[in-house]
Order: sequence, then structure tokens, then C-alpha cells
Amino acid sequence: MGKKITSFYSKYKGVSDTAKKINRIWEKHIRKASKEIRRLYKSAPIKEERQEIIEDVHKQGYKVFDLHIHTYISDGNESPQSVVDYAIEIGLDGIAITDHNAIRGGKLAQQYIKEKGYGLLLFPAEEISSQNGHIVAYWAEFPEKKIKAGLSAVETCKKIHDMGGIAVAAHPFGPHGVSDPELLTTLFDALEINSRSTAGSDSLAKDFAEAQKIAYTGGSDAHLIQSIGCGCTITKHPVKRTSDLYELIINHKTDVLITPMWVEILTYLEELAEDYEEGLIQD
Repeated sequence: MGKKITSFYSKYKGVSDTAKKINRIWEKHIRKASKEIRRLYKSAPIKEERQEIIEDVHKQGYKVFDLHIHTYISDGNESPQSVVDYAIEIGLDGIAITDHNAIRGGKLAQQYIKEKGYGLLLFPAEEISSQNGHIVAYWAEFPEKKIKAGLSAVETCKKIHDMGGIAVAAHPFGPHGVSDPELLTTLFDALEINSRSTAGSDSLAKDFAEAQKIAYTGGSDAHLIQSIGCGCTITKHPVKRTSDLYELIINHKTDVLITPMWVEILTYLEELAEDYEEGLIQD
């Protein structure tokens, strides 16, 4: 391991370990309140705010793509069809359904888009669980062969590349993400800036990618439908096919638009508290 990589390892490894501890504590307590938070999240005016943000970004000449979304095929809450409808409603130009170790959700979404005649771009993808962390594989077309979960990151990325895909480190430095800087620097086509990341691992990932001159993508990692669009990859360059965006990513011609979903929830709760104190909401 070279001197430059070693220095990054010592800097980011400790922060990553701390982030994982924070997340374990967070998850333990948040489970108790998850039902109420989901109820509030579903009732918050997030869709309208998301529409406004995406419309504003469109006016600046950008195309907007959420490249990390889950459905109930893995651990999401919504159907592939509902995800497609919501993405269109908020104005996204394209999405990737990245269910864990499965491409069925993406195929169902693709079929639905075709049946409805929608112009939404669907990027074939899946999130593969490697021994070293989650890896998103983006394909030009859905693959015939399946890559097994549980392989090393080295083996997983090699298989993705051998099958013509690009390999992106999902939520690096965060829970279930690849945290080894040497692997991040040598294996991946891009690192993901993920809106679900907590304890600053999203900014760590972007700082690391820029310092090491690695491309990066943006994704919401949405499991609830209201989270779609919280994290996006944006570009001012034309994107007519999935392969167009992949080339733009690899050539550093994209940027990210991130609005962490927990920030939205907490902001909404703060607004409710202020309204209550001002007497606008009654018990």
C-alpha cells in the first residue's frame, strides 16, 4: 500500500468505524419510533418540494437521474410500477432500480414503462452484497447471468466488468459500504454520494473521490417512495441511452444533487413544533 493511500486509510478508516458505531446506536433507537416517523414522513409535503427542486434544476439546463432506488422485490416498500409513477410525477428524467441481488424489479419497471409509453429512462442495475460491502452494478442491458452475493469486492467488480457493466461503491464509508480506501481507489468506476448516509459519510465519500480523482454518482437509496429524488446524478450533457450517462460518469461530466432525507424529516418536525408553539396546531 503506497504512502498516499496509507495516509487516506488512516484518515478515513477511523471516521468510518465511528460512523458505523453511531449508526448502530441510531438504528437501535430509531426502530422504536419508526412507525411514527414513517407516518409523519408519508404526510409531509415532500413531493411538492421535490417537484420544485427538480423543476428549478431543469431550468438550469440539467437532466436529473436517481440511480439508487429499492422496491419490494428486496427491502423497499413500493412496487416497481409505483416507483416509476412517482419518479415521473416529481419530474425525474431517469431512474435505476437497484434491488439487493435482484434485477426482477428493474425488469418489471422496464415493462411498465414500455406499456405506458413513458419517456422515463430506466437504467438496468442491482445492488450486490460483497464480502467487503455493497456494490451497485449498472448494466447497458439486463444480464443473463447472475453474480452471486458474498464474493469479495475484487471478485464482484471483476465479474461486473467482464459482463460489460460499471461498478459503483454504494454508500462508501457508511454502513454496509466499502470502507477500505485502497479498494475504493483501485476497483471502482465511481463512488456513490448517498442521501441515506449518516454521520457525514456522504461528504467523506465526495471529498475522497475528488481527492483521488475518482468519478462519483448520486442516489437516494430510497426505500420509502417519498425518498425518491433525495439523491440524484445530474448533467447538462445529452443522455439518450443508458450508456450515454455511464460514459459521462466515468469521464467526470456529471455532478450530484443531494438533500438528505433525515434532514427533511427533522425540518418538518421542527416546523410542526414551531406551529404548535404559535398556536397554529391544537392538541
